[in-house]
Amino acid sequence: MNYAGFEKRFWANLIDGVIAVPSICALFIALNSGRTSAVIILICSELICSFYPVIFISIWGQTIGKFVLKIKVIKINGDDCGWREGILRGIIVLLIQLTVSYFLVSILIKAPDTFFMSEDFQKKLIAFSSVSKSVFSIANITLAIWYFADTVTFFINKKHRALHDLIAGTAVIFKQGNADNSPKC
Repeated sequence: MNYAGFEKRFWANLIDGVIAVPSICALFIALNSGRTSAVIILICSELICSFYPVIFISIWGQTIGKFVLKIKVIKINGDDCGWREGILRGIIVLLIQLTVSYFLVSILIKAPDTFFMSEDFQKKLIAFSSVSKSVFSIANITLAIWYFADTVTFFINKKHRALHDLIAGTAVIFKQGNADNSPKC
């Protein structure tokens, strides 16, 4: 097997991050909506960002970024990934994102009505940021530790398997030919 290196995986993740931008923009739009709309938009955008890689890896063995760069996630024995591998690969980040989402929804639900009535978007953003700062700080530190451990594991492993690959029993390889299991848009 020809294992994918850091550069291909990095660019694939960057493409996947760009795909998440509309969902992230929805969060800012949510702050300018009423309470109910803000909570619904927040939940939907977080679910999309959180479950996108899990669903794509589970069904097709690759996200859109991996598809573009012609790399694929497989089980270490060479078989295609399933739901078990997709979930296990993303479980740590998924738990962190869902925890952050829970706290952000709680903040929005508890926000005073005056927060949603204000016309000044910048003031809303500052107020929301100051209240949610500790949530984001804890999440960022936790994610930084996870990604550091994930990256170190990747570089010391001969098969370029990151920590999430070891947990799920997967590897990322260069895709050979045009398999029928690629995402169809």
